Amino acid sequence: MRLVDFFDRAVAMHPGAVFLQQGAVVRRYSEAHDNSHRIAAALQRSAVAVGSPIGFYMPNDWRGIEALYGALRAGAPLAQGNARNSVKENAAFLNDAGAGALFFHSKYAEGDRSQREARGYVVYRCHERNHRTAQMRHSNAHDEHGSHRRHDLRA
Repeated sequence: MRLVDFFDRAVAMHPGAVFLQQGAVVRRYSEAHDNSHRIAAALQRSAVAVGSPIGFYMPNDWRGIEALYGALRAGAPLAQGNARNSVKENAAFLNDAGAGALFFHSKYAEGDRSQREARGYVVYRCHERNHRTAQMRHSNAHDEHGSHRRHDLRA
């Protein structure tokens, strides 16, 4: 069984139980499950090649855990950046890993620079906001017409 299968099993057994708690934020198994499916679907709809590693540049945060389960649900291997490394070092690591997408947290103000330094990532930015309006914004640098494209994944 995959890690996400164990998660799904816990959801089936305890959908209303607390899955994650971070400060005032309480996420139930069913909420995290639904959001992980939205994230997986967005990854599958995006230009990310099947099997491409998904990069993470995030602190220990509930949004990152849900994004991780979404990436695993989409069948993607994970490539974890290190918050102690510079943006340039993380961009080099993620490029070397062949990451096709990057999840990063708005806490890292330099994260926008990593999008410019990266080669063709699909970027999902996890915004620091009230947990009821938290979102993960997806943007491709440009679509086939050269225009910027964005999608929000609301938690």
